[in-house]
Amino acid sequence: MPLKPFPGDTTGGSEHLRSDISELSNTERLASSGIETPSGEPKGSADSDCVIGRGLRILGNVVADDMLRLDGVVEGDIQCTVLRVGDSGHVMGGIVADDVTVDGRVGGDIKGQRVTLQSQARVTGDIHHVQLAIEQGAQFEGRSCPSKTPTESEEPTPMGKKGSRTSNLG
Repeated sequence: MPLKPFPGDTTGGSEHLRSDISELSNTERLASSGIETPSGEPKGSADSDCVIGRGLRILGNVVADDMLRLDGVVEGDIQCTVLRVGDSGHVMGGIVADDVTVDGRVGGDIKGQRVTLQSQARVTGDIHHVQLAIEQGAQFEGRSCPSKTPTESEEPTPMGKKGSRTSNLG
C-alpha cells in the first residue's frame, strides 16, 4: 500500500513518514545484538525491543518500554530503559533512559544512570548522569551534571529550549 503524503509534503510521501505516535510497538527484534539489560538478561529475547532503522524519520516523541536501537532520525524526545544511538542515528531532542550509549548525533539534554559516548558520538547538550564515559574521538559540547537520580528530574530539554544553545549538528 503506497504512503499518502502528509499536508505540506511536496515529496509525495516518499522521503519522510510523519508520525504523531507517542508510543512504539515492536518493529524488529535484536536477537543478534548480544546486549544485556542491567539485570543481566540477554536482550533480543524480550518482546519489547524496538529498532528505528536507517531511512526512518520520526517527527514526535518516542516512548519505548524497554530497549530502543536508533539508526534513523528522531525529531522529538525519547524515553526508554536502554537506548543505543548507532553511528547513523540522530536525535534532535532530549533523552531520558537508564542506560544510554551514543555513537551518532544528539542535539538535546541526556538524562541517564549510565551514559557512554563512543568514538563517533557528537553531542550538543547537557548530560545528567551517575556514570559517564567518553571515548577518544567523541565530541561533547555542554555540561556534565553528576546526579544521584538523573532520570527522576524534570522532562528532557530539547536543544534551543533552554539557554542560548543554537548549535547545528549538521
